[in-house]
Amino acid sequence: MESDNYFESLNQLHRRLNDLDERGLVLTLAAFAEDSLADLLKAFMLDNSATKKLVGGYDAPLGTLSARIRACYALGLVTKGQYHDLEHLRSVRNKFSHTWEPISFEDQEIKKHINAMHYSNLVEKFPETLREKIESSISVLLLEIKVARVEPDLSWRRKELSDLKVAVRVADAYSKPVLLRAIITMSYAHWEGFIRTCANRYFEHLTLRKKQFIEFERQIYVNSILGKLDALHRSRHSVRERCKLVNDILDGQSGRFAFVNPDLVDTRSNLNTDVVTDICLICGVDPAHFEANRGFLDVLLLKRRNAIAHGQQEFIHATEIDDFVANVLALMEHFRTLLENKVYTKAYAA
Repeated sequence: MESDNYFESLNQLHRRLNDLDERGLVLTLAAFAEDSLADLLKAFMLDNSATKKLVGGYDAPLGTLSARIRACYALGLVTKGQYHDLEHLRSVRNKFSHTWEPISFEDQEIKKHINAMHYSNLVEKFPETLREKIESSISVLLLEIKVARVEPDLSWRRKELSDLKVAVRVADAYSKPVLLRAIITMSYAHWEGFIRTCANRYFEHLTLRKKQFIEFERQIYVNSILGKLDALHRSRHSVRERCKLVNDILDGQSGRFAFVNPDLVDTRSNLNTDVVTDICLICGVDPAHFEANRGFLDVLLLKRRNAIAHGQQEFIHATEIDDFVANVLALMEHFRTLLENKVYTKAYAA
């Protein structure tokens, strides 16, 4: 699955699990885990045909859940506890998938594997049933696998920009202007992509808390209303439908936060200071640092990038590139730190 769609897929997974029987639940969790481990492996490999054949090609050596679990553990991409939980999931999956006869979580061997799974400290409500246990343990594990890619996500961006800087320095007189323009466009692309990724991961963390809106800070419920108000504004609903929407809003705080409207973290392919300030508001973090860097974001980064995108001759001097790239990376790291601190201090709670 593509990285940009991962959290949308994870949200869809959680919404569907409630409608599945025990066999469907296990097979779905295992299939999702198998895809997630493939993404984790590919994130640490070169993007070439050898990687594709190794992980996802026909008869791929790392094409099964078992092989991917062991490879991730051997490479240090998952912890010992995560490895054991994945192995327990695989064993439970095999029990369900290798028989056509009725089988349930009460099967002694299946119960043993589920009981052996770790309890997550991210889940405040202690699971009371075997179904709740396997669902909560594996759901959080899937989030942890994704979070394990946060630093690699920034690392590969940092490396790509570093490689571009080196290319500029060794380029001949004909290639250098092109590379200087490329550094602007790639810096902006990484800025936009990383901000969107971090915001999505933050809201996925909140989704896995499985809390009611009233248990979160007010902004979370406000976010859920914004999309409805926008749809109401753009449509011609009857008075009856409008009244129903208003009543749903007034009574909706008892509902559970399940996902964030993707439009709220839309960077609009134009991530200027005003847009990133809006995203900070949606996330409930302070945008002051980005406001203080408005000149850099809107003029030195975005205006230059837009000029290049529209065919204008725009580039920076070779002596500027170190500070330019360093400023972009610093702003990316600042946004990540804001969200990490909010999660660590649980400042999202009511």
